[in-house]
Amino acid sequence: PTGYEDLDKILCGLRGGALYTLAARPGMGKSTLAMNIAETLSVEGQVPVAFFSLEMSADELNQRMLGSYSSINLQNFINHDYDKEERVRLLKVIATKMPALNAAPVHICPRTDISISQLRAEARRYVKNYGAKLVIVDYLQLVAGSKGSRGNRVAEVGEISRGLKKMALELDVPVIALAQLNRAIEQDGNRVPRLSDLRESGSIEADSDCVMFIHCANTSAYLDGRLLCNIVVSKNRSGRQGKFDIIFNRDFSRFEDWRTNQDLVELGEKLANKKKPATKSFGRKSA
Repeated sequence: PTGYEDLDKILCGLRGGALYTLAARPGMGKSTLAMNIAETLSVEGQVPVAFFSLEMSADELNQRMLGSYSSINLQNFINHDYDKEERVRLLKVIATKMPALNAAPVHICPRTDISISQLRAEARRYVKNYGAKLVIVDYLQLVAGSKGSRGNRVAEVGEISRGLKKMALELDVPVIALAQLNRAIEQDGNRVPRLSDLRESGSIEADSDCVMFIHCANTSAYLDGRLLCNIVVSKNRSGRQGKFDIIFNRDFSRFEDWRTNQDLVELGEKLANKKKPATKSFGRKSA
């Protein structure tokens, strides 16, 4: 299970040998959602996870996980935006959460430069030595191809996506690869992303068993540090496609279920009704 009820209903959980691509524009929370899934599996289920970060350091990822698990705005804490009494209270909260995080079998591998062959070798080692049951790559377009494919970016990205799919099959573990979208989507209104929006190669959509997008239909649906977003499953080899609401809590660096954020959902509905005529509602569940 991913830890998100609506996503699990569509995907039926994460399957060994499958490649899941999670794509969005920068700043939409790809790394955060992947880290939340890793946190749920490792902290609550003690499932070993290998997290290859080509963009952020281990300290940054650990800080995000601490903020998410402790429900603390660590940026405000670090900037001393709280008074002394509140800081002492928050330190006590952090102290109670740290043992569970320290015991969580999350293996973070921060690499700024790694080729697909090196990544596969490292993943093989994590599976063999630590029993990793999930591999996360953040993000696909930062992985390097072989020397022979360099210079042809489309061929290089195609080699990387095929390599990730082969790795998932070889190790019999689910692989979540994060990916960027083309910049052109920002110039095409605020439409829902399509498979053709994946940046640099059509091989990503072909090799992936599942392609998911994080999309925000209206940035005005924002309340107390929370943003109303959608997860759009545009390709699903083992089941149906779907779309559902999810809440991006920027203060705590985590995605939350819409059911516990009804006030923001209602705000989103009001904003949507102002933009277009009312249509028949089918509820908030997965489409």
